[in-house]
Amino acid sequence: IFFTYKLTSMKLGHPFTLLMVCFTLSFIACKKDDPKPVEKSPVEILTSHKWQIDEIRFLQENIPYYYKRGASGGNNINYDSEYIKFNTDKTGERSDNNLVYPLTWDFIDAEKTKIKILLQEDKMLTVIWENIIYKEKSLKYSEYYNKIGTNSLAVATRTPKP
Repeated sequence: IFFTYKLTSMKLGHPFTLLMVCFTLSFIACKKDDPKPVEKSPVEILTSHKWQIDEIRFLQENIPYYYKRGASGGNNINYDSEYIKFNTDKTGERSDNNLVYPLTWDFIDAEKTKIKILLQEDKMLTVIWENIIYKEKSLKYSEYYNKIGTNSLAVATRTPKP
């Protein structure tokens, strides 16, 4: 009773009201202006850039290979000029050392984490990408194929080609 009496008998009118108004406005004013960015679909990400190898590790004929773009050492293969481009009509190209090879591609699972690439080099080459992680600025995946009796297994990261 004493506490209630003190509050009602004190002259809190204007400062107390002003404090409550400021407190209420602080919640109203903290509303975000930017809507949540719309996530792109796997097709939109895949077809939005030419994708260059940023890093790859692979094994061919029991020989390990490694490439990291911009590395000052440690690379035992060069992919500086390589890229792959996917088109929305499920065609595309792979370029390496100024040679351009046509390709076709398609998803082989409903989740769009696996792609089958038919690459026309000297002979038709079937390349499978699995476990694909799509981001606007990177593709991460595992890859395997058999080229003229030689199996290859890789883990790679690609980034947009400038």
